Amino acid sequence: VPVFVQCVPLKDDMSENEAVYSCIAGLLEMKHPDAMAPENLPKILHAVAASLNSEDVGDELKGRSVAALAASCKDSETGPLVQNALSLIPPESSAALLPHLQ
Repeated sequence: VPVFVQCVPLKDDMSENEAVYSCIAGLLEMKHPDAMAPENLPKILHAVAASLNSEDVGDELKGRSVAALAASCKDSETGPLVQNALSLIPPESSAALLPHLQ
């Protein structure tokens, strides 16, 4: 996961977006420990925020990622991790995610 998150959000070869964001959604849905790690979660949140404005990522994948993040926010174990990670990403990324996490 650490190597994977270094490459997101994608800047080249947008044809891989569906596979990449499907993987991100799956990791978030599983609340995978490596995805929830403090060194990785901010990068994942930033990537999900970037996907919300991308025409290269399908609405279903955007919805899956946001729903998984919202569920993580409500979880007593992962909620604080998500809240902390939100404070570490660029303000515009955080602002893009917050309406979906309520």
